[in-house]
Amino acid sequence: MRWRRAFPGAQEQIGEARRFVKTLLASSPLLDDLILITSELTSNAICHTASGRGGVFVVEVTQLPLGKDGFRARIAVLDGGAPTDPIVRCRDENAPGGRGLALVAALAVRRGIDGDQTGRVVWAELDWHAPASQQFMDGSPLVPQTSVAAAQAEMNARYTDWLIWFGPWSGFWYGVPKDTGVPALMLVAVSAQALADDIDAAFN
Repeated sequence: MRWRRAFPGAQEQIGEARRFVKTLLASSPLLDDLILITSELTSNAICHTASGRGGVFVVEVTQLPLGKDGFRARIAVLDGGAPTDPIVRCRDENAPGGRGLALVAALAVRRGIDGDQTGRVVWAELDWHAPASQQFMDGSPLVPQTSVAAAQAEMNARYTDWLIWFGPWSGFWYGVPKDTGVPALMLVAVSAQALADDIDAAFN
């Protein structure tokens, strides 16, 4: 499964990106590491690329099963690009920057950088094994089905410029603007009301 959400390129949005990841991966035993990776990658996007100069960055979260009880989570941050590539620096180097990427490198089982100065994706992956009692996204709806139809109708009437739906297997609500001029924007929330709050906060 994959989710993607765009954020304004401002420092205060780092916390919003962390909350986005926490909502999606709340049951992961490696949640703290995943949130730390999100913080470092989004901070780099804001501080060192065009995303932080009036642009946006996009956080993409991918969740995949690995075998019977294994999982992989991939955190990817799409930025506005920069003249130079990110560099992983050791702690004892005098040059500023890059130490957050060293931390990401220490945590991740795989990582990479794709793209160029016009736009780039920096990503990291973590794998783990968990007993069935700790597995997340197990296919059980998290919202009572009887409440979905009424909430769906209310959201559609309230936000006529959005495509809004409930994912019965993920248990999340999704919103995508109908305006195709809004790039790579998908809002994900744990309830219809939370999605409404996100839409109102982003566009009102």
